[in-house]
Amino acid sequence: MGTRAIPLLLLTAALMMLAGCSPLGSFNFTGRVYDGASGNRLMDYSIRAEYWRESIAGQVDGSGRYTLGSIPEGQDFTVVIEAEGYRSFMAHTALFEDATPERTESLYFDAYLFPEGLPSPEVRFHINLPEPDVLAEGVIRLEPTTSSSLYSESSEPVGISDGSHGRQLWRNDDDLQFRAVTRAFSDGQVTFAEGELVYGVTYAVTVLDVDGYADLSRTYTSGSQGDQAWTLNPEGYSSLQLVFASPSLDLWNSEGLAVLIFNQPIAYYAEGRINDYLEAVDDATTIDSPDADGDGSENLLNFTVDDELVQERGTSITITGNQLQLGWSLAGLEVADGDDPIHSVTYGGLYEVELVAADGPVTNRSSLGSLLGSSNLTVELLP
Repeated sequence: MGTRAIPLLLLTAALMMLAGCSPLGSFNFTGRVYDGASGNRLMDYSIRAEYWRESIAGQVDGSGRYTLGSIPEGQDFTVVIEAEGYRSFMAHTALFEDATPERTESLYFDAYLFPEGLPSPEVRFHINLPEPDVLAEGVIRLEPTTSSSLYSESSEPVGISDGSHGRQLWRNDDDLQFRAVTRAFSDGQVTFAEGELVYGVTYAVTVLDVDGYADLSRTYTSGSQGDQAWTLNPEGYSSLQLVFASPSLDLWNSEGLAVLIFNQPIAYYAEGRINDYLEAVDDATTIDSPDADGDGSENLLNFTVDDELVQERGTSITITGNQLQLGWSLAGLEVADGDDPIHSVTYGGLYEVELVAADGPVTNRSSLGSLLGSSNLTVELLP
């Protein structure tokens, strides 16, 4: 093969590789910018996107709506928004991928800017302990996060929606420049004076070094949320959880017995309401027993009555250590037809049964329905 053929082969191979590669897509952005304190729409601001050595200026129309782009797929970029009298705003954005080749996609993003010098209001954090009349003493630390919006993740301001690239709001990473605040506290509370925190910044809050208690992590948005009250859990605390429910084995039990096992010993939350718990389950219990012989008579449960001391439908609840048993008996029938089989019993009202970890603290509580993930539980009585 001659030497002139080598460059020709290389050129041919390169063209073949290029032919197999699809041109990248790109992204355009539009949205609006708001005053984070008042919620008013801003009209006079500038916006641009920066990546590598490129800077793309956006346009803002008379209604305050901006357009920005286009940004090629696969680029990390930063959105910079500037407005006189407002804190600096820079949203560092990871690369957007999966754009349609040779197609420009448009996405909607809003942003919130906060005025310079706007003081945060005074705020008091109450740090409570499960034991009455015992005041917490320790350290609290507030560290800025990337979120500086004045609304929760569950709210839906105008122009904000969940998109394929996450919640469509530019977050101000410049808020990370504000210093973390660490302070010792006693008497179960700590106060930050007006202006000590930064208005509109969301802080990661950690309560630590309280003797005998586990660290607590929460979030707090200055200027949006008021005073806060939190309760610490003892060291070694484990939240109450259901670890086993016998009906999950798809086995039948002629007495309708259901065995529930928890990760620690349990008790009723309110001893004075035990009869209420028992009656709530009894009143909501049903059976599946069709008229199999067609004689017009079928098994029927007793009507519910107001007497909380009597479970007229035949149900029972027994707690032993970390086990709870639900049971049912034929005594709950008002009408009995031996020729009609009872296929199953369904225990209801489980959200009304309040349980607590027997070894405390009292805050370690939940309803039986919440732990089970359902308001009812069915047990098959026949194979």
